[in-house]
Amino acid sequence: MRTGRRPCWGHGIRDARDRVPPAEGGGRRVQVDTAVLGTAYSLHDLTAFLQEAGLQNWDDLDVVGSDLIEWRGGGADVWGTP
Repeated sequence: MRTGRRPCWGHGIRDARDRVPPAEGGGRRVQVDTAVLGTAYSLHDLTAFLQEAGLQNWDDLDVVGSDLIEWRGGGADVWGTP
C-alpha cells in the first residue's frame, strides 16, 4: 500500500545511477550499486528495472523526483543524443 512516503533504499540498494550519457542510438545503461541492470530506452524501462531491484512501489514520478538517481547527459526526458 502506498503511503505517500518515499520508499527507503532497502534490499541492498544504496544508489541508483545512470552512469553514462544516453547512447547515440538511444538508451541509457542503468546501474544500481555495482550491478549493471541493463539498458533503459525510456523512463518506463528505468522504473521497471528499479522495481525489479526491490522498489516495487515506485512509479515514474518517484523516479523523476528522486535525489538518489544521478542523471548524466540530460534528465529523465533525454533518452537519445542530448
